[in-house]
Amino acid sequence: MAFTFRISKPSDLESTLTKIKAKIISSGGSFQGDVKNGKIAANGVEGTYAIGFDDIAITITKNPYVFKGPVENFIRDEFRKSSV
Repeated sequence: MAFTFRISKPSDLESTLTKIKAKIISSGGSFQGDVKNGKIAANGVEGTYAIGFDDIAITITKNPYVFKGPVENFIRDEFRKSSV
């Protein structure tokens, strides 16, 4: 089942997305997108993102894990680390 959550948009969005893209690709995943929207996939998890005025909406469309919390927490942490 798909689920959506939102995170605050980092001040340097382009740099943050570049770092996230590199991490995803280096782990064998795929990243297709830009500073407006895109699709991501890694480690069996697939999703989309859409950049809003103040935040980023992330929708997980495929999650092989029983719980959604660990996936959401991992993504939030990666954005936090990459926006520094």
